[in-house]
Amino acid sequence: MSDTPLNATDIQLYLLKTMKPPEALLAAALDRIDCSLLDMQQRSLAVAQALKPGSGSVQEVRHALDSVLSPEPNDVQFAYSTYRLPLWPEFDFILTFNEPMPLIKRAEFLRRSGNETGRYLTPWKFVEGDMHAVLKNVRDIDAWGHYRSYIAYDARDGGRYFLRFGWGLLQEVSKPDA
Repeated sequence: MSDTPLNATDIQLYLLKTMKPPEALLAAALDRIDCSLLDMQQRSLAVAQALKPGSGSVQEVRHALDSVLSPEPNDVQFAYSTYRLPLWPEFDFILTFNEPMPLIKRAEFLRRSGNETGRYLTPWKFVEGDMHAVLKNVRDIDAWGHYRSYIAYDARDGGRYFLRFGWGLLQEVSKPDA
């Protein structure tokens, strides 16, 4: 692992790399944090190493996120922390730790309290928690790690959609019947 401590930008780069976002959103995000694809590749490796069970340091990830820890109360009893990542200002990034073992049990984006539920199936504007307010007949078709895919029907137009989420944030939407 690098001698340079991890920081919130490193965590964001790791999330970008692992969520497989649409190319235009990825390019805009990298530009916004003044990083390149190569930076993303290299810096996300250090985060992946820190998250590796047995040889990593979840504490290092926690410290890297200290600068973006939500000022709202976090649930210490359940080892639950909320972070406000600059690339996704409408959402909170939630980490739940499996204590006493230093493992991350849950990691996902949730709509920040007080923000309106996503009404449109738009990548990076819609989270899994929005689905039941906008969609009907939601069917889970695949889940692996932090990825989840669904087939659902839009309650407004009845259209059938395929939805792929990374870390709880919509990455891909398409009409499988089209």
